Amino acid sequence: MVTLVVAALLPASLPALVVPEREPPRTVLSAAAGGTWEPVKRRGVTLTHARVEAASGGAAVELHLDQTGGSMEWVPTVVGWPTSWQGQAQLRIRVTANEALSVEGVVVLPRGRLGETRAVGAGETVDLRVNLVDMALAAGTQPIDEPVAVRLIARWNDPRPRVLRIEALELETREGARGPVIDRFGQRLHRTWPGKVVEEAELRRRAEEEGRSLAALPPLAERDSFGGWTGGPTFAPGRFFRVERDPLGRWWLVTPEGHPFFSLGTTGVRVGFVMDTARAADRRDLFAALPGPGEEGWFEGTWPTANGDVDLPGNVHFYRWNVLRKYGSFAQWTDRVLERFPRWGFNTIGSWSEEGVLRQTRVPHTRFLRARVAIPGLPAVHGFPDVWDPRWEAWVDAEFARDTAIERGNPWLIGYFVDNEGHWADLRLLDFPATSALRQAWVEFVRAELGDLEGVSQVWGRPLTSWADLSRLTAADVPATGPARELVRRFESAYADRYVTTVRRLLRKHDPDHLYLGCRFVRIPPHEGIVAAIGRQVDVLSVNCYSRLPDPAAFAEWHRMSGGRPILIGEFHSPLASPRQIPPPWQAFPEAEREIMVGDFIRTWARQPWAVGCHWYQHADQPTTGRHTDGENQTVGVVDITDTPYEHLVRAFRAAGESVYRWRTEAKEGR
Repeated sequence: MVTLVVAALLPASLPALVVPEREPPRTVLSAAAGGTWEPVKRRGVTLTHARVEAASGGAAVELHLDQTGGSMEWVPTVVGWPTSWQGQAQLRIRVTANEALSVEGVVVLPRGRLGETRAVGAGETVDLRVNLVDMALAAGTQPIDEPVAVRLIARWNDPRPRVLRIEALELETREGARGPVIDRFGQRLHRTWPGKVVEEAELRRRAEEEGRSLAALPPLAERDSFGGWTGGPTFAPGRFFRVERDPLGRWWLVTPEGHPFFSLGTTGVRVGFVMDTARAADRRDLFAALPGPGEEGWFEGTWPTANGDVDLPGNVHFYRWNVLRKYGSFAQWTDRVLERFPRWGFNTIGSWSEEGVLRQTRVPHTRFLRARVAIPGLPAVHGFPDVWDPRWEAWVDAEFARDTAIERGNPWLIGYFVDNEGHWADLRLLDFPATSALRQAWVEFVRAELGDLEGVSQVWGRPLTSWADLSRLTAADVPATGPARELVRRFESAYADRYVTTVRRLLRKHDPDHLYLGCRFVRIPPHEGIVAAIGRQVDVLSVNCYSRLPDPAAFAEWHRMSGGRPILIGEFHSPLASPRQIPPPWQAFPEAEREIMVGDFIRTWARQPWAVGCHWYQHADQPTTGRHTDGENQTVGVVDITDTPYEHLVRAFRAAGESVYRWRTEAKEGR
């Protein structure tokens, strides 16, 4: 047992709460509206609407809390706890409240949080006990026994402040070895929920039952063979998907049969990607069962991926393993997916999907290509290549030639996304090597813009005696505002223009018939020059959106900056709050709320005149212990890790599919 003398949290004993005058507190959280206490972080301790005082006698800490809630968070080493909690079974926090409130003790982990919440009455003492058995479910790629922080949160409903007395903090030692936390189906072992699979025969029974239910569920009415809407405006038929505006100015994707098409789909319809595997060889004790080497679901050795070969010491792909146990073959799974989609309201198979799912003529699809990639021997900064280096164009040319070959002439392909979620708002172009082609282009660009070194020095606000001085400037030398920053912004626009112009030219060279669906921007847009450059070349602007609703005003600005391009949301979702997985670091939602949110999102989006579709991310839940690349472990699938559909999402998407064209006709006139 590791015990903390709670007096260690006092300002006199804890330097983290006593900041020398030469080092003022650093604000890390925004003060709540109307708040009087500004949250600060001081050397490993964060106070939010709270301050710390010694209790009488010095054996406890009083946390004085403001407004209707406050918190204290600390890293383990600040209070003398070890970095690794291996062998620890439970965290105990004993608190007493002066007035009634709700208090939560939380262990913060890289990909989630463990916690316990208790109601505490006036004058009552309670022990918060946080079970640590499932720490590995949110460790991601980090060591499974090392928490990020501990957090104590208090909430109440009236405006009176509260005092929470912290009387004990203990880590209680586990007896014996740690047991498994994942069952043989890839599910969380120590919790249960309705629909949890408990035996292999249940997988087969569910496949049979779902087959009967799907047969009784008709596809959506008023649809052409590609899923286009036969009850709305008509366009001239063609050979491939295209984009057009109707007489009211609303943008549409148009099917080869000449009908309007709002793309509603999901990404990642796949069963064999290495990215979906979880580390297992060095974490075998976490799993109740694993497939053997060479069996389906086990990935060991060198595996090719879109980003090059990866070496895996032994990874598990539970979804793949479950699919084979459920259907007997991957061909049967593919048939089931293609049967589900039109009955669930989907008309598009999104990016990063299985080849066997894409090579069919029942559901339209999109493809994903790469141009923004690190190429051996070619400089790259922050995920962006040197687009002035001829080796980059040669690599993209070869990549596109190979990856478009199978789709040439295919009317079922909507188009290609090229790249995903680049850091366009933080390009850092001046961090490229001084000898790179990009830096030479930078000097030529500045010469053309400003003419001579005198003009450059004036703009930069510092003397530059040679063009070599200009070439040696780095991103850190760029002022936050002013003419030098604007000069760099114009160069960033030139970079975006060269990137997207090259991509479009090479895409048209190898496949002139299908749409260029953009680079999948995300969140905060980069400056207008970049969006405008991309917009001039793409057929559709793509933006990934993880807001609760797509903000019409924000997307109107995307539309304006892009020069009036139609927009497709490449990714959206809302994580599920469920015992299936410990809560993520961000907000998650129960099934009933999530069902409403999906409908609200699609309805809001469909009513925008420039909207041409949106794709859910992703088809199946991620591994419960996190995918091996980055530990992402979200419960965001339309189906879970056992390929069991989330019925609330099926209802939501089916209802959206039935109503989306009615919502679309409510769109205001597009400009």
